[in-house]
Amino acid sequence: MRPTQALSSGSGTVVGRGRTPFASIVMKSTRSETGSGVTASHPYAAAGQYAVTLTVTEYGVSSGSTTKYVRVYGPADAPPTVGGTACGSLLVPNTWTASMTDASTDPDGGIGQVTVHWGDGTTSTGGQGATLTHTYLNAGAYTITHRAIDTIGQEDVRVCTVNLSSYSISGTVRGVGGTPDLANAVLTFTNSTGVVAVVYSGSDGTFSVGSLSPGTYDINVARRRYTFDGPAATIVVGPSSTGNNIDATGVERRARGTRKTRRR
Repeated sequence: MRPTQALSSGSGTVVGRGRTPFASIVMKSTRSETGSGVTASHPYAAAGQYAVTLTVTEYGVSSGSTTKYVRVYGPADAPPTVGGTACGSLLVPNTWTASMTDASTDPDGGIGQVTVHWGDGTTSTGGQGATLTHTYLNAGAYTITHRAIDTIGQEDVRVCTVNLSSYSISGTVRGVGGTPDLANAVLTFTNSTGVVAVVYSGSDGTFSVGSLSPGTYDINVARRRYTFDGPAATIVVGPSSTGNNIDATGVERRARGTRKTRRR
């Protein structure tokens, strides 16, 4: 009487045609690992496909074997958990630059990519733990989307909002030595991109210019009868800069021999 063989994924169960149990049942996989008993089973250490051979011996009288391929699946892959720099700390103080240091985790150890959409149409990409930075060109509110993606495409997302304010420069244009206050002085503000603003001082010599991005500005001043250094001042904004006194360095004198013509 030959044994009847039955094999299912991960375990084998063998019964005879009659009622007599078999003396030996051995299940052997391609990893040279075996299990034995009336019902043979074997735990695998890793997911994958294995060739499993089941051999049955009936008290030394006869034996039979069969080979099947089984696929072993690991536990379900858990999604990542996104994390990183706190939303309230994304902006570098007194700048329009945001900096995100990723701290995302994955229980399976498999984060494949981290992306940050900065909210102005630009995106930065890096790996787990990367520090990604971006400098904005304009003031306003921006929604930042931080995404962690694992190796099989699962993702976790968090969203932050940053608010960027513009800056200003204000002060007073004055004569040599700080007096008098000079009205109608022309102030030209330039930065690395060129001229950004031209303003006039008021009747009390004061001036103000707003809607500035953070950075360094040169101020050139022109006023009839007075001379100023070029530039008359260099000011860094971020935060706003107030109380700037810009003094003339000299007074223009009329050329000798010139005189006013009195009207009759």
